[in-house]
Amino acid sequence: MRDVTLSRRSLLALGLLLPVAGCSLLKKDPPLAKEIEIKKPADGAKIDFLATASPLVNPGRDGVPSPISVRLYILSSPDLFTEANFFELWEKDEATLGATLLGKKELFMTPSDVQRISAPLAPDALAVGVTVGFEEFQKAKWRAIIPLQGEKTLKIRAKIDSESVTLGPQDD
Repeated sequence: MRDVTLSRRSLLALGLLLPVAGCSLLKKDPPLAKEIEIKKPADGAKIDFLATASPLVNPGRDGVPSPISVRLYILSSPDLFTEANFFELWEKDEATLGATLLGKKELFMTPSDVQRISAPLAPDALAVGVTVGFEEFQKAKWRAIIPLQGEKTLKIRAKIDSESVTLGPQDD
């Protein structure tokens, strides 16, 4: 009698595990990321930069949102920007970025704030980077970068949440 019970349990377990195993065998590899061709801006190109801060931006240790500093960088190469640590960019950005730094603007934002910058793009610009001076920067996503695509007007939105910044296209 005991052998029959074990075999029923074994069959039940096998019946439950086979579909799961089958699903993993049929799973396709994810598609490869599309390569983005980085292009210099068109002659006379400009940037239209929109920064939006969440109502909960930059919570302190007490959880209360507070004002924040946001820096916009126009870069001839993304390499030094992406390799630098927070202090290298926050305390000595010009020395850290060297000749790759083509332009810089700084905004001071309060929770729920929205600010816009329009400026010409340098002909050698290949990327736009943003850093945010979060109070708890150690656990925040404080940096973002986006490559240029050769547009005449580059419309970028920086979305600044409680402890992260993301760059993407503006919603028209």
